Amino acid sequence: MKTRRFHLPTNFARSALLNCGVAWLFCLALVNPQQLFAASTSGTATANAAGDLFKEAPDQPYPSTQPVIGLAAAGSDLIGVGLRGLIIKSEDDGTTWQQISSPVDTDLVDVYFSDSKNGWAVGHDSVLLQTEDGGSSWSVNLDGKKLKTLLENHYSSAPSLDDFERENMLAEIDFATSTSANPEVIPTPFLNVHIDENGEGYVLGAFGMLLYTDDNGQSWVPWIERTDNERRMHLYGIASADDGSMYISGEQGLLMRLDRELKRFVEVNIPYPGTLFGVSVHGDVILAYGLRGNLFVSKDHAGSWSHIENGQKGGLIDAIRLDENYSLIVSQRGEMTRLNHETLEVDPVDAAFNGAVNSMVLVSSKNTLVAALFNGTTTLDSKQFQ
Repeated sequence: MKTRRFHLPTNFARSALLNCGVAWLFCLALVNPQQLFAASTSGTATANAAGDLFKEAPDQPYPSTQPVIGLAAAGSDLIGVGLRGLIIKSEDDGTTWQQISSPVDTDLVDVYFSDSKNGWAVGHDSVLLQTEDGGSSWSVNLDGKKLKTLLENHYSSAPSLDDFERENMLAEIDFATSTSANPEVIPTPFLNVHIDENGEGYVLGAFGMLLYTDDNGQSWVPWIERTDNERRMHLYGIASADDGSMYISGEQGLLMRLDRELKRFVEVNIPYPGTLFGVSVHGDVILAYGLRGNLFVSKDHAGSWSHIENGQKGGLIDAIRLDENYSLIVSQRGEMTRLNHETLEVDPVDAAFNGAVNSMVLVSSKNTLVAALFNGTTTLDSKQFQ
């Protein structure tokens, strides 16, 4: 596989002063569909010029009816996150929910747990929250102010880059800051996070943002230049395989795989130029999915891809592994199809949702699917899909 060492193209460097700031503003309109509403309502950190960046999330009289953007299982419990810092928890497979105190009032768009105790939530204003008690309490790990300092310190002396490359990275940081109402804050939205049980992982987001940790978030190293993503496409999805492989998906057909020897995400060729909102690895099957129902499957470690006609028209936002043989493909419109891993045939699933679907999770009991909607959550019996 051909790989590229990071080098900012000359024509890009010459035009950056004219284009980069505009691109940052324009690209805010290109956020993942289930996160688009959140993008339009966020901005707390950039609005406060002094003092603390955030207030605590407001109390909601009826938290179970609030817009939920992301869902994750924390052992036998469920955690949901949403607008204005909303965090909710269910201990009965999504039947009832309670609001959890949140240290931020900016929009949260995704949540991930490496085990029943350790979890992460990401959102706008470069927010990364951390929990070590199964989601009962949360603290701020990163925010836009910490991110700016982290990036500036790293790229002022990054040993893997030459002087020209370091200067260009610092110029990108300056342009990012110029779009913020607060010169001390980079407002880049974080869109996804994946940290494994050993404390190694990544947080990723808009404009090619990528950070790496190997100590469960105690420290972070920017990996922006360690990707085949010179155009700084938004990064949406991340998934790992049992063999240690790691994949990231993004805008304009961007799909990358981690090369552990190079310590770099290298581009994977996929026959699709549109945005890929997610990537999932189910055994030997890799699924990449995105706009207008486009679904691609590889069974040879991303060497070749099959385009799966599944009849869906909405953007695909989730691929839930039902068992060893089947996955449930979910669109933002609430459409669902069941994919056979062996034959790659699909069957439509008859299930109606009252509103767009933002996320979905299969609870540990294996009998209940919980969907995140604009008006809260809803549950389905997963047996009807198996």
